[in-house]
Amino acid sequence: MMRRLTLVFSCALVAVSLTACNKDPQAAARQHVEKGNKQMAHEQFPEAIIEYRRAVQSDPRLGEARIKLATAYASVGDAPNALKEYARAADLMPDDAEPQLKAGNYMLLTGQYQDAQSVAKRMLERNDKNIEAQILFANSLAGLKDMTGAIQAFEAAVALDPNRAASYAELGSAQQVNGDNAAAEAAFRKAVAIDPKSTTAHLSLANFLWATGNMPEAEQELTRSLELDPGNIVAHRAMAMFMMVTNRAPEAEPHLKVVADATPGPASKYFLAEYYLRLGRVDDARATLAPLLANDASFVGASIRLARVEVVANKDAEANRILEAVLAREPKNVEALITMGRLRMQESNTVGALSVLQTAVEADPRSVEAQLALAQTYATREQRKEATAAFNEVLKLDAKSTDARLGLARIYMASGTPQDGVQLVSKVVAEQPGNLEARLLLFHGLLAAGDLPQATNTLNILLQQAPGSSAVQTAAGLLASVRNDSDGARRAYQRALDADPRAYQALAGLLNAEMSGKQFGNAKTLIEKQLAANPNDPNVLLMAAQTYNAIGDADGTERSLKKTVDIDPASIQAYAMLGKLYYQQGRLDLARRELETLTTRQPKSVPAQTMLGTILELQGQKDAAKTHYGQALQIDPRAPVAANNLAWLNSNTNGNLDVALQLAQTAKSQMPNRHEIDDTLGWIYYKKGLSSLAIESLSASTEKQPDNPNYLYHLGLAYAQNGDKEQAKKMLEKALKSGANFEGAADARRVLESSK
Repeated sequence: MMRRLTLVFSCALVAVSLTACNKDPQAAARQHVEKGNKQMAHEQFPEAIIEYRRAVQSDPRLGEARIKLATAYASVGDAPNALKEYARAADLMPDDAEPQLKAGNYMLLTGQYQDAQSVAKRMLERNDKNIEAQILFANSLAGLKDMTGAIQAFEAAVALDPNRAASYAELGSAQQVNGDNAAAEAAFRKAVAIDPKSTTAHLSLANFLWATGNMPEAEQELTRSLELDPGNIVAHRAMAMFMMVTNRAPEAEPHLKVVADATPGPASKYFLAEYYLRLGRVDDARATLAPLLANDASFVGASIRLARVEVVANKDAEANRILEAVLAREPKNVEALITMGRLRMQESNTVGALSVLQTAVEADPRSVEAQLALAQTYATREQRKEATAAFNEVLKLDAKSTDARLGLARIYMASGTPQDGVQLVSKVVAEQPGNLEARLLLFHGLLAAGDLPQATNTLNILLQQAPGSSAVQTAAGLLASVRNDSDGARRAYQRALDADPRAYQALAGLLNAEMSGKQFGNAKTLIEKQLAANPNDPNVLLMAAQTYNAIGDADGTERSLKKTVDIDPASIQAYAMLGKLYYQQGRLDLARRELETLTTRQPKSVPAQTMLGTILELQGQKDAAKTHYGQALQIDPRAPVAANNLAWLNSNTNGNLDVALQLAQTAKSQMPNRHEIDDTLGWIYYKKGLSSLAIESLSASTEKQPDNPNYLYHLGLAYAQNGDKEQAKKMLEKALKSGANFEGAADARRVLESSK
C-alpha cells in the first residue's frame, strides 16, 4: 500500500511541476537566456546558441532572447541566421532603437541595402534626431551607389552632432568613394581633431593616407591607433597588411598573432599559417595548424592547408596522404580537389590533374578557382580549344579575372594571332600598370606581332620597373637578338642568368649568341659551368648535348644524351638525337650490343628497352624494335616514348590501327605538347579515314615545326582525304620545296599530279 501511495504522490508532483512550467514559459525562457549569457561570457558560442534557441522556443516573443541569439550566430560567422534573428527582434520591439539599428547594420553587412534603408527611414520617422539612424540611412545610400545622396545624409549626421568624430570619418569615406580626395582628407582630419583619442578616427585617416600613397603618415596613424587601443583587432589586422604591402613581412607577425589569438573561429589562424608558409617557415605553419585538426569544425580546412605546407616542404607523399584523408571524408570538397589537382600538376601528372579538377568543377561549377585551375591545366597540355572554353567560363563568373585574361592572351599568341592577345593584355596593363607579368606578356605579344617600336617602349618601362628581373633581362636579350645586336643580347642574357641561374631561355639565347658569333670556346665554357651547378637537370643536359654536337664533340654529345635519357626517360628529343648520332657515326651495331648487355643486366630499365628499340628501328629490324618497345610498356604502361614509337610502327607495318591509336593516345596524355606525338596521332587518324581529326592533330605538329617536310606531307594527305585540294596542294608543295629527301616525296608528287 505504501509503495502505491508513494508512486501516486510522485506522479502528482511531476504533474504539478509540468503544469507550473506550462503556466510560466517566460520564466523558462529567462533561465535559458541566463545560461546562454554565461556561455557567451566564456566564448562557448555553440552552447550559447542552443540555450538562446531554447529561450525563443519557450517564449517566441521575447525580443531580448532574439537579440542574444542573433549576436551568438554573428560570433560564429552565421550571417543568414544572425540577420534573421535581428530582424525578428526588430519586429518584436518596434519602439526600441537598439534592435532596429542592429538589424539595419547587419542588413548592410549582408548587402541588403534597400532593406537597411527602410529600417533607417522607420527609425527617423520616430526620431529625426537619431544620429545612428541617420548614419544607417547614409550607409544604405552608399551601398545603393547613390553617393551624392549618401554624402548629403552624412553631412546631415554631422549637423546633428558636430562633435561626433565617427560622422566625419564616415563622411570622408563617402567623399573618397565619390572621387573628392581633398574633401575626404579634410573630413578625416576633422574627425581626428575632434576626438584625438578615437582609434576609429585614426584608422580611417590611416586608410585614406595609405590609399593615396602617403605611406609614412599612414604608418604613423596606424601606430597611434595601436597606442590608443593596444588590443584593437582591426588596427592589428591593418598594421599586419601594411607591413606585408611595404615588403616588411617579418614585422607583420606579432600583429597577426594577436588577431589569431583574439578572434574566435579558425579563419585568422588559417591566415597566420599561410603567412608563415609564404615566408618559408613550414614548421611554424604546421604548429599553427596542428591544434585545429582536433576540432571537427576545422579539421577539413586545417588539413587542406597542412597539405599545402607539405607541398612547400617537398613532402608530396605526405600531402597526398592528407588530401586523400580529407576526400575520403568529403569526396566533393572543392578546395581539397583543387589543391590535389595543383599537386598533380606540380608532379607533372597532367592526366591526373585533369581528372581531379574536372571533378572539382562538377562539384561546384561556380567556383572561379576550380574553373581557373582546370583552364590552366588544359593550357599546359596545349589543349587550346578546351583551355579557351574554360578561361571563358572563368570570365563569366568573374569578368575581371586577371589570370583568365592573361591565360586567354597566351593562347591567342601561341595560336598565331598575337594581335588578339595584345588587345586583351593591353586592357590588363591599363588597369594594373604595376603588373609585371602582364607587361611582360604584352612585350612578347608585340614582338610576335612585329611591332618593334611598341615592344621597345614596353621593354623600357619593364627595365625601369624591375631592372633586376631575370625575365625582363631575358626579354631585353630577345629584342637585341631580333635587332641583330649580338653584344647587347649577350649582356642581357648574362644579366638574366646572374639573377636566376635556372633561366633556361636566357641560357639558350646566350649559347645561340656565342655559337652564331663562332665563339665555340665561350659556349663550351658556359654550358660546362651550368652543368657543374646543375649536373642532373635534364634541360641543361639537353642544351649541353646540343652545344657539344654543334662544336663537333661527339663524346660530350653522347655522354650528355645518355644522362638525359637516364634522368628523363620521356625525352623524345634525347632519344632521337642519340639515335641520329649513332647512325651518323655508323655505330648502330656497337650501340645495339651495349644496350642488349644493359637490358640483360637491368631488364626493368625503361630507358634501356626504349633506346634498344630505337636502335633496332633505325636498323630496319621493326619486329625486334616492337618487342623492346612492348617490354618497356610492360614495365611502365604509360612510357610515352615507347608508346609513341610502337604506335608509329604499328600504323606503318599493317598493325592493328585501333591498338596503335590507343598507344598514341597514351603517349599524348603523358606528353601533350610534343610535335612527334601529334604527328603520330594524326597519321593514325588519317590511316583510319578520320580526316578531320587527322587535320587537327597534324596541324598542331606543323604549327610547332612549320618546315618539317614529313609533317607537311602528312597534313597534305589529310587535306586531300578531306576533299580540300587547295590546302593539300599548298602543304605538299611546301614539303617538296624544302629540298629534303623525305620518305614520302614520291608519293607527294603523285598526289599533286593526280589532283591537276
